[in-house]
Amino acid sequence: MISRLLLTTLLTCSVALAACGGGSGGDSTTAVSATTTASALEKDAKGLDAGMAKDAVGAVGICGPLAQMRLLESTVRRFDAATERLQVSTLGFPDGAGRSLAAFTQRQRTESEDCDVYLAEDAAQVTALAADGGLYDLAPALKDWKAQAGSPAIAPVLVGDRAFGLPIRSGRASGVLVAAVHGRNAGGALEVIRELSGAQRTEAP
Repeated sequence: MISRLLLTTLLTCSVALAACGGGSGGDSTTAVSATTTASALEKDAKGLDAGMAKDAVGAVGICGPLAQMRLLESTVRRFDAATERLQVSTLGFPDGAGRSLAAFTQRQRTESEDCDVYLAEDAAQVTALAADGGLYDLAPALKDWKAQAGSPAIAPVLVGDRAFGLPIRSGRASGVLVAAVHGRNAGGALEVIRELSGAQRTEAP
């Protein structure tokens, strides 16, 4: 699977920025679109709707490069203090040269439940994971989310009409947040992604 992901990244993941609205919040968005045609696995990706995030409870695991997980520690502590219904933990993978991606895809291959959310390094990694069928589609939830007032527009990573990741905008960490299909708490993953991407619901909670 890892070799396929690397091949997908190198051969098919030509990524371009496409501005789709203003940058001052509201429901304007700036999408990062993959120029590839969606694979069958991407087209069949299960969507997560916003209601799943509102009602989610339990533990949520965030995985990613060790350096980025360390940068997330204070953010996670604040999240846990403010959100009693969810308890977030982090799992750091080795840094550098695609090692974190390799560790994550290994867990996906064994259907490990360690990672509800994965912090990918960039949009190319997201499209590669989506092509392999490893991610939930966030597009249904985005219909009910918007950027916070005064914040940059929400910028999903798109493949066709599917949205597979959102850039992190909380704390000092960088990367793109995705929801892993083999995680144990899809609703919790969605709520964590909403919070860490700086999105808010368009309706009252």
